[in-house]
Amino acid sequence: MQVNRVYVRPMGGLGNQLFQYAVAYGVARKHSAQLIIDTRFFDNYELHGGFRLYNLNISVSEMTNADLKKFPEWKCKLLSKFPQVTRFFNEYIYDKVGDLNEIKSNDAMLLGYWQNETNFHQYKNELVTIFKPKIISENDNKKAESILATNSVVIHIRRGDYINNPIAYKHHGVCSLNYYKQAINEMKKNTKNIFFYIFSDDIEWCRENITPLFSEYDSFSFVRGETQEVDMWLMSCGKYHIIANSSFSWWGAFLSTNPDQIVIAPTPWFDITQKYTGDPSLPQWIKIDKY
Repeated sequence: MQVNRVYVRPMGGLGNQLFQYAVAYGVARKHSAQLIIDTRFFDNYELHGGFRLYNLNISVSEMTNADLKKFPEWKCKLLSKFPQVTRFFNEYIYDKVGDLNEIKSNDAMLLGYWQNETNFHQYKNELVTIFKPKIISENDNKKAESILATNSVVIHIRRGDYINNPIAYKHHGVCSLNYYKQAINEMKKNTKNIFFYIFSDDIEWCRENITPLFSEYDSFSFVRGETQEVDMWLMSCGKYHIIANSSFSWWGAFLSTNPDQIVIAPTPWFDITQKYTGDPSLPQWIKIDKY
């Protein structure tokens, strides 16, 4: 099947949006097709800062009036709510239900989360460039230089809605202090002369609770970029990573270009089994019980 146009409907926070864009990018590159973004999900969604991809170096087309008629909003919402129904519509493909290797329409709309790097791993080097923020301040560039110049271990602690939103907490759960203590000790076994860089959406909590996990001989600092996109880029500058069960955290590690990278990831990724979204951790990553 000749694929001419690949449409994708991003949703959620920045990390989720990157997964959705990346899989569409991979499909479009494979078929030499045009990539088109459907941003309508964010018309009434303001969590996580809304649509974020335009803050990165992406090159993409938006939906035309003809596209909007071809993929009406009501149908996109319906199929997102009932993914199995997409099997009856050749132009829609939902994560874990449709097959990207057997696209049955010249124009394909991708729905779902697509948290699996096998769909785009061959284009990682291109994505590293594409997902770099358009605007990086001189101060943040200095932070990046500092991270790159040391034997850096980036630690990401996700709190925010994982703590404050009952639905998010129920599905994701939170990585315990014991997880981070074990991960820090494991990282010390694998590498020397470490400098830990701590990123979080709740730095004050980390100052009180993460600081005691270090010994008097450990070097560490707390880092915050000026935007979400810069935070993720700064995280990717690290040589090694201790991540949370967060797609934002995942991308901070995945976009690293260190060939000797060590990543420690929590397991289980979700507290409640996700029907269409599994654990996105890479096989080579070290897993530690998040509880």
